[in-house]
Amino acid sequence: MSFYRDYYLRDNPFHWAATFDPNSDDARINGRIYNPNIMAERIESFQRKVRRRFPIIYVENSEGEWGVGKSALTAHQCQKLKEQEGITSIYIRSDIKFKPTDFAFRLVLCWHQEGHLWPTVLQTLAAYTAENPHGEITSAGAEIFAETFPRLPLQVISLSYFNVFNPGQLITDLAAWAHRQVGDSLPLDLAHVFFQSYLTDPRIFLDTYPKILKRYKWDHITMLAAVYRLLKLGGHKFHYLFFDQFEEVVHVLKGKSLSAFSVGMRRLVEASFGQATLIVTLHPGAIRALNSPEGGDIRSIAPLDQRHVVDVRPLTREEACMLAQTYLDHFRLDDLPSPDPLYPFTTEAIGEIHQTFDGVIRKCLKAFHWAIEEGVEVGFPIIDRDFLIEHHHAITGRVYDDTL
Repeated sequence: MSFYRDYYLRDNPFHWAATFDPNSDDARINGRIYNPNIMAERIESFQRKVRRRFPIIYVENSEGEWGVGKSALTAHQCQKLKEQEGITSIYIRSDIKFKPTDFAFRLVLCWHQEGHLWPTVLQTLAAYTAENPHGEITSAGAEIFAETFPRLPLQVISLSYFNVFNPGQLITDLAAWAHRQVGDSLPLDLAHVFFQSYLTDPRIFLDTYPKILKRYKWDHITMLAAVYRLLKLGGHKFHYLFFDQFEEVVHVLKGKSLSAFSVGMRRLVEASFGQATLIVTLHPGAIRALNSPEGGDIRSIAPLDQRHVVDVRPLTREEACMLAQTYLDHFRLDDLPSPDPLYPFTTEAIGEIHQTFDGVIRKCLKAFHWAIEEGVEVGFPIIDRDFLIEHHHAITGRVYDDTL
């Protein structure tokens, strides 16, 4: 039996830390519990900018608040964009030590792991056989290959099964064909290493191509530019690239290190012109860093202005009620209807918590958690304003101020 059954719940719907972790199995913090009506204006602002395909979209809070839901919003919109045909939508959780080349590598890694590059192989084979009916693979062989491997195979591939008697020549031909379609933005050697690995054992691709980069003293941004062209050959027309927690990288940089990072990010964005939109989250410290002279290279491409910024503001009182109900609904017992959608909270209690924390999502969610835990401890009373006043410190970590 659920410990929270007397509150008509199978568990406490609210996480004690109210952090955001898309890789967690806990629905309370991984973004699966989400109500788009809560941030309708912010989502509309975001989607307008997405349709414009700006080089960079900044997701920030102009009032200097942390925990207002930037990460949850970006992760949810990333998933929504995956539904569009001919689009890839990639989510990357930034690391404090990331350099622009690390972001470029992670993007290639994600496209590879999610199988987005495999259609390039299949469509290039189909185009090659149409133009070269007497080439190294017949149209019938290419069709059987596509039927055998409709998705990225994580195994050794033997082309002899498809009547390819000179695999090396086929790989050379395919690389040359792809290079001719897109020009020098796809270096021939990078095209060759792509088809060689993907048509022998796709699992070695990530280990193989860096050797070519090292040989020519290229970096992962050069590879990123090449992969954009490969993706286009496979039918992917545009890309949305989400760098969550980008602020963690930026705000610790200053002086020469910030200047070098800004120059590198400019190169990454320039390589993405016409190919992708970058969506990055920022907090006040990161905004100050980018507004400094050392952050000028990024701002020269995408200023921190209204056109490029989605301002995620704290919740209104009504939105705080919707937030609480969304989580409560997710954890309701199927066999025991609750007497009220917000039960055990009253609307006044939600409003009190909202006012205490100025509508900051993370702080409100944490207070909701501790309110339920405190209620369980004292016998499952309704959580109203009087209950909050009596247990204010346990729930909010603050002493109640009756002058407010």
